[in-house]
Amino acid sequence: MRLVEVKTERDDRKFWEVARHIYKDDPNWYPPLDLEMKALFHPQKNPLFKQGAKAKRWYIESDGQPIARIAAFINPSYQKTYKIDVGGIGFFESPDDQEIANRLFEVAEDWLRDNNQIAVDGPINFGERNRWWGLLVDGFYLPTYGMAYNKPYYQKLWETAGYQELYKQFTYVRPVHDKFHPRVLTAAEKFRSDPNFSFEHFSWKNLDRYINALIHIYTKAWGSRPDARKLTYEEVKAELTHYKFLIDERLLWFAFHKDEPAAFFIMFRDITPIVQKLNGKLNLINKLRFWWHLKFNPPRRMLAILYGVIPEFKATGLLLALVYAAAQVIVPSGDYDELEMYWIGSFHPVMHRVVKFFDAQHTRTHTTYRKMLKEGMEFIPHPTFN
Repeated sequence: MRLVEVKTERDDRKFWEVARHIYKDDPNWYPPLDLEMKALFHPQKNPLFKQGAKAKRWYIESDGQPIARIAAFINPSYQKTYKIDVGGIGFFESPDDQEIANRLFEVAEDWLRDNNQIAVDGPINFGERNRWWGLLVDGFYLPTYGMAYNKPYYQKLWETAGYQELYKQFTYVRPVHDKFHPRVLTAAEKFRSDPNFSFEHFSWKNLDRYINALIHIYTKAWGSRPDARKLTYEEVKAELTHYKFLIDERLLWFAFHKDEPAAFFIMFRDITPIVQKLNGKLNLINKLRFWWHLKFNPPRRMLAILYGVIPEFKATGLLLALVYAAAQVIVPSGDYDELEMYWIGSFHPVMHRVVKFFDAQHTRTHTTYRKMLKEGMEFIPHPTFN
């Protein structure tokens, strides 16, 4: 066996081939889109590099076959969350062999130490938190596209190597035709009977109104967090346009108080059933297949992507009322069967209380780990949000 640092195009191909080798007999795994994965480590395609981020990748080869891999990276924007020099590792794949796993962990940790990092979190993404994040420890069935999936034995490999739980992320699923909890109905009636409040879904015809509303709510709800992105009109418009194929106008909802933005609940269509059929390739034929399925065999699951409530209306039930208003439009259409709410952190008790009122079923758990790289440094779990 030999350890290889990814430097060439050939190395890059072998790095991504590892997953196909690990999961070749796993019916729950399907390859992510090559274009998306390769862009993560491309200096011109991942904007983090322009912000000073760094990354390295390695794989282990045996008899010419790549059998294990790992990536290490330093993301300055991620470090703002914890205010310490914490690096990341991700895209880890390994056979059930602690010696091989340790070799990967050690090379990644050594590189991070050489770059003055005192801790490492993993497995995490070299990008957005709602994709390819955490280690699956419960719920080993077909993953939603963008959700981390791995073998059950990975938990042992990580924890034996000295990684401690930083936090958990939970996934919940709710059939759309289920009855609502009485607390939701009470909140819905309270706000529906108040003429100062209105609920409406997104429309491309009024794009400016909803972009400005999203930025206003996001900034007031999340802007004080150290890891919060500073949203601009141009950025939000570009992202909405980029993901236009995932957007059903009826799935993006906004609450207004006296016509001022107060809350939003953003859902997208789940493209998992379509991506499963593409074998990771988005060539011309597969693009046509993708669009055909999207039009004539559309997904029947919704994914809750983002929510926000301005401080003035937190803990008032406004978010519950907003979801109820959305249901009054979505459920009668018959176009969707389920709502999946994922990446709900163990550090966010308020959101878990909200999920409880939706009577959603817990279906999956991911764990994000941390290991201290500097001797004598205390491990501190993720802080809880109030």
